[in-house]
Order: sequence, then structure tokens, then C-alpha cells
Amino acid sequence: MSENNGFTLKKAKYAVDGSQSYDAALREWVAGKLSINVDYEIYQDDTKVGTANGTMRATFERIRPGE
Repeated sequence: MSENNGFTLKKAKYAVDGSQSYDAALREWVAGKLSINVDYEIYQDDTKVGTANGTMRATFERIRPGE
């Protein structure tokens, strides 16, 4: 049995919008705010069994050592 139980995603679209800040002195990403729009079809074997769509939002910031 496969890990995904025969499910396959097709026509997947991920549209990412947002911004990230990189600190060249630290050589790492220090902040960001992203919006990710997702849309795909779900198939089991060759039969379409569903669709999914939505928006994921992510924010991050660097945690300073000791905080």
C-alpha cells in the first residue's frame, strides 16, 4: 500500500505573494509575511474524488538568542 492510498493531486496551482527580509550581515531571513493561494483537484486512481482551494497566510520573524 502506498503512503498516499492512491491519491494524486492534479492541476495544482500555488500563487505566493508577500515579502521577506534578508539580513546579509547575519546571512539569514529575519522577517516575512506571505499569502499562498492554493487550488487543486484530488484523484484516486483515475477518478476525481474532490477539489481543494483556500488561502494560507504565514508570518515569521527572527527570534533573537536568549528570547
